[in-house]
Amino acid sequence: MRYDNVHSMVYDGESDILYVGFIGQVLRCIHPAAEARWEDMGTSIGDGEAEALYIDKERDTLYAGCMDWNPDDGDYQGLGACADPEGSPSWKRVSGSDNLGVVAIVMDEARNALYLASWVRGFNTEEGYIYYRNSDIWRVTTPDTVPRWESMSNPDEPGVKAYAAYSLAFDASRNVLYADCSDGVFECPGPDTSEYWNEIRDQSIQGFEAALFIDSVSEGLFASCDSEIWYTPLGSGGGDGGEGPIPAGTWYLAEGATAGNFDCWVLVMNPDEQQTAKVKLTFLTKEQGRVEGPTLDLPPGKRHSFHVDDYVTTFDVSTLVSSENGVPVVAERAMYDDARTWAHDSVGYSP
Repeated sequence: MRYDNVHSMVYDGESDILYVGFIGQVLRCIHPAAEARWEDMGTSIGDGEAEALYIDKERDTLYAGCMDWNPDDGDYQGLGACADPEGSPSWKRVSGSDNLGVVAIVMDEARNALYLASWVRGFNTEEGYIYYRNSDIWRVTTPDTVPRWESMSNPDEPGVKAYAAYSLAFDASRNVLYADCSDGVFECPGPDTSEYWNEIRDQSIQGFEAALFIDSVSEGLFASCDSEIWYTPLGSGGGDGGEGPIPAGTWYLAEGATAGNFDCWVLVMNPDEQQTAKVKLTFLTKEQGRVEGPTLDLPPGKRHSFHVDDYVTTFDVSTLVSSENGVPVVAERAMYDDARTWAHDSVGYSP
């Protein structure tokens, strides 16, 4: 079967179904590797271009990011959700996506959050060309109920918002969101709490991007640039975090700085398979002395990145990491410059 202007595809390996988005339709192909049977999933997206598709198996929902979505009740662009995509699909618009052209979708399943890249498209009647403006990246929490939209643009790094983002990739193990833009590849550590974007200063992945892919086996990031595909190891440039730290209820991280162009993070992992760790951070500074930091219930088998710059501004800061309910954790301090041209890690000391 042949179609023109295919914009996106996503494969449901559990049900062996391939979903294809293109102008005006979303199709599903049942058993695509054998005798393919194509079905139209309805025309609720009108004449829109289905730029991005994401299947959420837990909720049996297919998300479609559209440009110029034109349903019967009016003109708008945005994000659509299709309940029961394997049975009788029912499309609806996800609220809050008015006037947005959603071109990339990726989900953080642990936090029930969608990350979206959007464009706003317009038409110059005098010159006769289509233009794109006001690009942004969004975090949409609880997308299965009443969505709460938050812009993830960073005023200190306007490149992420000012230039078109074409693709997103989320590394759940490191809690880092990657965005490929016309101005380069950017990363946002801790996207559930932080809006701080950094451009990845790797000469191999500078230029015009169209796709990102994280290989969890080789722990690397693939990016398409112009007519080539590049690979960069994730976490490269950082110092070693030590050899085999033993989980403990208390960690002392003596070294740290947040002032100037220092970017400081405290990374805490809960290796326990059953118990939640009640993590508390306390900062010890030269100027202010003891500063109470954040607390967090860290689920078993999870990691969280605390951005120290959000709490104190100083060239001299140490961090005390405590598990208030005694569940042992592992803590590490990672530090970069704002441009991510260098990095340094430190595990610290546990009594």
